Amino acid sequence: MIESDSAYAENGRDQPAPPLRVHVQAIACRNDNGLLSSGHTGQAYPELGEAISRVIFHTNEIFEGTGIKLFFNATADLEIRNDTQLNQDFIIPPSEQWKLTQNPPLTEAEIDEICNANSTIAHRNEVANNYVGKMVLLFAEGTSRFFDENKQHWIISNPSGGGFSWEDLSFVKLSAYVGTTNAATEDYATFLSHEVGHYLHLWHPFYKISLTSSENGNQSLTDQQKVELLTQRVKEVLNNELANGIPLENVLNILNADTAVVHDTPPDDSGELLHYLNRVANGGDGCGLIGEVNLTLKNGAIVSYSPDRSLVMSYFKGCLLTRQLNIRPVHGDARI
Repeated sequence: MIESDSAYAENGRDQPAPPLRVHVQAIACRNDNGLLSSGHTGQAYPELGEAISRVIFHTNEIFEGTGIKLFFNATADLEIRNDTQLNQDFIIPPSEQWKLTQNPPLTEAEIDEICNANSTIAHRNEVANNYVGKMVLLFAEGTSRFFDENKQHWIISNPSGGGFSWEDLSFVKLSAYVGTTNAATEDYATFLSHEVGHYLHLWHPFYKISLTSSENGNQSLTDQQKVELLTQRVKEVLNNELANGIPLENVLNILNADTAVVHDTPPDDSGELLHYLNRVANGGDGCGLIGEVNLTLKNGAIVSYSPDRSLVMSYFKGCLLTRQLNIRPVHGDARI
């Protein structure tokens, strides 16, 4: 729920109310048997309450100046619920599980279709809609799928660790475990801020150009090879724009995916290219000083773009401290 009030109580005093007051309900999810998929019981209620409270505090720090404030009471606004459909993103029934190991293997599109057909979103929406006046946060394991190159078939596993929300969802799905240290809760707050942004109808600012799940799972690919794959994909998108008659000065607009609703975000390829460029340059650290990409297109023209790595709605959530750094460019075809 989003409210607008004239004042609210904080530290025993009346304070001017933020324009948007978002009341939070946290649900820590377990499977029907009361356990996580690993067989563990998960974090206890007091630990979760303390950790989530600190996450909300740091999230409000991120939202400072936006007019948005989250409100959460660890005693009244937290429950642990045993419900496999809440805990998992999709559940493939036994009658369909043979498809995961069929030969030839399912394509990416085919596995996506199966996962989407068995999504738990409807159930999650139904549960969340019972909490009238609150934004529901589901601390759930989620479900992942990846292609095992050695076995040559798809694997379904828990947890996924990811999160999501959107305009048509009544909940924010987050990862199940919430660290208790200050660093862990600060990191989780950047994650929560991003997903709350989606709940509040904010889009990604980027055109997603990324590796496939199979490529990400391929241990034989080096970081430099990933740089080369991603560089080629970005150039392909931009070269296609030129081939379609888009003027060179406008060719980067395709990388600005939220331009229809937000007019001040720069072109952004979703961050994987800069992530791996920084890993190559910094011995595996993806949060480095490299923040600008320069590419030579098919016609010989050089284009440059610098995503805003301080923007929580982009995919630089894990590197938000780079807002304090002097970002340097990468010249040539985005190679060190």
